[in-house]
Amino acid sequence: MLVNYLIITFCRISGWVPTKLSLDCEDVMKALNPKHVSEAQFAGLKLISRAPNAPNSMIYECPDCNEGMLIRVETVRKLAEQNNSKGYDCPNCKEFRYQEHAKSAGLTILGPAQNTYNLLYQFDECGHKQEIGKQAVLKNEFKCQTCYQQKLEAEANKRHLTVVGKGSSHNYFLYENIYCGHRYELVSSHVRTNGLNSDEPYPCKYCLYDQRMSEAKLAGLLLYGESQKRGAKNKSYLYQAPCGHSLERQVNQIRTGDWRCQACIDTKLNEECESVGLSLVGKGSDKAYRTYQFNDCGHVKEITTASVRRKTFHCEICFWDDVDNVLTKRGLEIIGQGVKSDSRLFKFLDCGHIRDMDLQKAKDGSFVCHECTDTFYTLPSNIYLLRIVAPDFEWLKLGYAKVIETRIRQYRLSQGTIVEPLAILPTSTGQEALKIEKMLEQKYKDQKLSHTKMKKWHRSSGFTECYPMSLREALERDIAELQ
Repeated sequence: MLVNYLIITFCRISGWVPTKLSLDCEDVMKALNPKHVSEAQFAGLKLISRAPNAPNSMIYECPDCNEGMLIRVETVRKLAEQNNSKGYDCPNCKEFRYQEHAKSAGLTILGPAQNTYNLLYQFDECGHKQEIGKQAVLKNEFKCQTCYQQKLEAEANKRHLTVVGKGSSHNYFLYENIYCGHRYELVSSHVRTNGLNSDEPYPCKYCLYDQRMSEAKLAGLLLYGESQKRGAKNKSYLYQAPCGHSLERQVNQIRTGDWRCQACIDTKLNEECESVGLSLVGKGSDKAYRTYQFNDCGHVKEITTASVRRKTFHCEICFWDDVDNVLTKRGLEIIGQGVKSDSRLFKFLDCGHIRDMDLQKAKDGSFVCHECTDTFYTLPSNIYLLRIVAPDFEWLKLGYAKVIETRIRQYRLSQGTIVEPLAILPTSTGQEALKIEKMLEQKYKDQKLSHTKMKKWHRSSGFTECYPMSLREALERDIAELQ
């Protein structure tokens, strides 16, 4: 009975169905080879019987599930020689483990797959069938591809895309834009994340590039490629300007027209600064400024390009050096900031008194010390005779002033007018200078030029003591005699 049971077990495993059990099992009933029994023991198995129609195999019992297994004798011998503690992998135990793994993972095994490393499973939750690797099920490293594809398609449809196929890497898929038909690879998570924030159609990069080309054409540029810069929200592109230079600009710069060719700008700036005695040496604190060096003095200063173009600039260091020299001549010294932005605290070098006044007033010399008794009448002054030449007329100007150049600026003569000093007579006081001027004025009053006519050139003052050029020798002689 035991032999028959083992044979029936073997038949169930091998699929062999004997017609006459008692006759066909003659070989099975032969005595077992003690060597085979010993090898089985060393291999962690129990030899039960021979296998009918399989001379190189025997039927062994699994020590775990007590089921019979058909195993080649050579395989058992190798296991015995290796003294492998793991033992033979029982097919029945293996199938049980696969069932347990599948159950834990929410799957049901439907049967074998073409790939021996896989099995055909059915997902308990969704009912979809899928071939999955046995190790993937054990490690729970799998997902329902049907549900995943449906999810991808739903995410794509929300952005007016459809999934066409897999991409060049596991993170990418090939999508088709429903509107324009263009296809391109996208990261699925990117489509998903953007879909959470917007239902607008996903921007087609090909259509977008066509739009960029149109925008470039309207701006007079030729778009020929994408920039290699990464990370900027506003992407940059490569353009060719009408001048032939290449530009790398952001999209909003093209739209707003803020794309000027920097090479051409630098050339223009160099030409402008060279014409006014400057050299361009670097960038400024912002795009309106550049760093220039003054060719004459070598000092460096940040100046707006517009100021260089309009020639409304000066060297700050030299300016204050000149101011200090002028103030020294005027008998002043700056000792601090004044109350107003354009005023300073000045110290009078002669008396030591301090006064707050405008810088320009101090430079012009049109001031007195309020704490001293001196006035313009008591302070030193000058009698002067000037030759003034306008494009259409020339005349003599007689007057007196503490600072002659300041007085000339007060005339506000027409642009292009030339002033030539002919004679200067220093006086000890302003009162003395005024006396001399009145004397000369009385002497030549009949030849004085019309002050109404002279307002054409003297637009602010000085138009009342003007004389014709015919009096030049006489006036120069009179002033020389007074000296």
